[in-house]
Amino acid sequence: MIYLDNASTSFPKCPGVKQILNDYLEKGALNINRSTSASSFDLEEKIFDIRESVKRFFNAPKNSYVVFTRGVTESINLFVNGFLNKNDSVLVSPYEHNAVIRPLTENGININIIDQDKCVDNIKCVIINHASNVTGNVYELGNAKRIAQKLRIPLVLDTAQSAGCVKVDMSAIGADFLAFSAHKGLLGLQGAGGAIITEELAKKIKPLIFGGTGSLSSSYNMPDFLPDKFEAGTLNIPGILSLGEGIKFVENYGIENIHSHKKQLREECIKGLSAISGISVIGDTDKENTGVVSFISSNVDNAVIASLLDNQYGIATRVGLQCAPLAHKTLNTFNIGGTVRVSFSLFNTLSEVEVLLDALTAILKTNQ
Repeated sequence: MIYLDNASTSFPKCPGVKQILNDYLEKGALNINRSTSASSFDLEEKIFDIRESVKRFFNAPKNSYVVFTRGVTESINLFVNGFLNKNDSVLVSPYEHNAVIRPLTENGININIIDQDKCVDNIKCVIINHASNVTGNVYELGNAKRIAQKLRIPLVLDTAQSAGCVKVDMSAIGADFLAFSAHKGLLGLQGAGGAIITEELAKKIKPLIFGGTGSLSSSYNMPDFLPDKFEAGTLNIPGILSLGEGIKFVENYGIENIHSHKKQLREECIKGLSAISGISVIGDTDKENTGVVSFISSNVDNAVIASLLDNQYGIATRVGLQCAPLAHKTLNTFNIGGTVRVSFSLFNTLSEVEVLLDALTAILKTNQ
């Protein structure tokens, strides 16, 4: 299989993930904060070190502000349910994923598009998808940051697509809440990720779930200190361990080197697609990008193309609206059912791009 669906989840995972999971299972698949064994304390130290790694990787203010969740979707739900109220208004980018749009809609929040809608009263926050999962283009944050600072409201950053692909500096950006996942650009497992929340904002957010934390066990109430306030129940320790390995790998390899490799693959892909009659690349091709190319065909149905790529050539892509209908409405691809999306990782090669282009040429020639 030639795997070109890394914007959905990365494959293969980074070297080190398999070994650390084997070690965890063989040496003690234990819990943390709930045992007095030496092995459990060792595991607690590993999780603490990973929290510190996350803080360093994103240049966050403090490691205790790092809260582990199941990923970006849960982190965004934590913010929306814990900070916003029905009939509040928010500003979002034109490229938001349903991980943002659905929690806002289900909670009766008024959604306004930054730079498109007239700014309304009662704006409570700005939520920005740092990089589009449809085009891979990195969103320019300048205006969002200025609005948030002017109105003195939180700036919320969704880094599902950007973390591990481009540098994300929470302090430089001025984000108050940063959501991240382990399983995409950070090359870890699904079901793990988290949020980084500034101290001032954390005081204003209610927990999403309630339960045991291993701390203040005599109290019927949740602790009010971080990270315990937002980490009820048993953490996904295997997922967090994989996150630690992913961050270590990305830091050691160099995020600039990863970005450069994927840029080369993307440029060759776009160049080849442009030479195929009937293919159109969607989105600006000259912006900073995470290694994603979306395209459509005027001659063959996109779903047919994706199916043939998979069944006849063993090439995995993603077709449709990619859980981002707002982005497709912005890009004018909503009414045609979205795009075929190709998303590269560090482990893809130029020869795989050539195979993709040859396959597409043959598919369009045969099915026109």
